[in-house]
Amino acid sequence: MGTLGVRNDMNLTFEHVPTGKSVSFPAYLENLADQYDSTWMAEDVYGRMDPIATFVNTRRAISVSWNVPADSFDDAKLNLQKINNLLSFLYPVYSNKSGAQGATAINQGPLLRISFGNIIRNSTTGGGLLGWVNGFTMDPRVENGMFHSQGPNGMEYYPKTVLLNCEFNILHEHELGFKKEGNRYIFRNKKIEQGNFPYYSSNRLPSEDTETDFFNRTVTGGRISQIDDVIAAAPDGNDPENIAASEAAATELLGGD
Repeated sequence: MGTLGVRNDMNLTFEHVPTGKSVSFPAYLENLADQYDSTWMAEDVYGRMDPIATFVNTRRAISVSWNVPADSFDDAKLNLQKINNLLSFLYPVYSNKSGAQGATAINQGPLLRISFGNIIRNSTTGGGLLGWVNGFTMDPRVENGMFHSQGPNGMEYYPKTVLLNCEFNILHEHELGFKKEGNRYIFRNKKIEQGNFPYYSSNRLPSEDTETDFFNRTVTGGRISQIDDVIAAAPDGNDPENIAASEAAATELLGGD
């Protein structure tokens, strides 16, 4: 069971490519926008009403914002540590230049990989998308309050909820566009199917799910975790009255009578 009723595999994950370090957050998404921009060079010609347009490229950028909630003081401290790790991914890897003392040079820039389900995913490898971020915004939701304690250097504050956001600029790692093969046009990269780029989709339709598959796919990841919470919260699991109350609450969550 995941944090606050979110499945453990429903994560937004960032990887720092130079070091291989990664950090994942439960996917409490506030906003997700995937933008595709085509660039054209337009040249005006004397006496011609329309410009002559020459295609340059198509770029993709993903804007994502997500909440990082805490249901306890421990969670809030762990969340802040994870946010610290994420923000450290904005920095490159350095190496000593020719072994000189104190002289350093950038060895690798802070490229990242980001993944979220099938929506943010490399269509050929199944891994995260490669790219860079312009930066992260860390926005503590002060209206939700903060945990606090006295630390060695004074008062320490740990937000109960933090809103994070970034814009991720994608670097494509495979060929894009079409080529002619016989009498039809196909993607240049044969690992990509037209129906699975840029968003992967399994071939089986929801209507083809078995009853068990449907339950696992829809219920297990959502309300079932709330049911576990209801049962675990029973003051005495051996008390018949508490058991009956827990079963009634679980049935209500499942929409039963």
